Amino acid sequence: MANKKFTIAVDFDGTCVEEAWPNVGKDIFGAVIALKKLVADGHKIILWTCREHSSFGGVEDTLQLAIDWFERKGIPLYAVNGNPDVVGLPVSRKMSADIYIDDHCLGIPRGDDGNLDWFQIYRTIRLKSECFPDI
Repeated sequence: MANKKFTIAVDFDGTCVEEAWPNVGKDIFGAVIALKKLVADGHKIILWTCREHSSFGGVEDTLQLAIDWFERKGIPLYAVNGNPDVVGLPVSRKMSADIYIDDHCLGIPRGDDGNLDWFQIYRTIRLKSECFPDI
């Protein structure tokens, strides 16, 4: 039996990179490794961010900066700010995913530096995937 494959919505600022809006901050330790492993495990990553294709604070396209970050890091995105699997339902601003990773989530694991603990996040998702086989 294969492990369950999840659609995972991932915030950007404060989650993958340190806060530096509208620019892109430094990578949060473990984010790139964990995201690459999640994709390698067969999960789909959706960039879920408030950034839009608009200019702000001297940055021409704030959303494109985030998309480019994923591309430079070699992390393929399944979608951006939406889920193409959801069809036949009314259009909604609420995006559909199995798991949401955001620095504002209640109970999100954090390291001693206050940033997200991406290794714990990966372990939790992997365990959940193993406990709920895709049947």
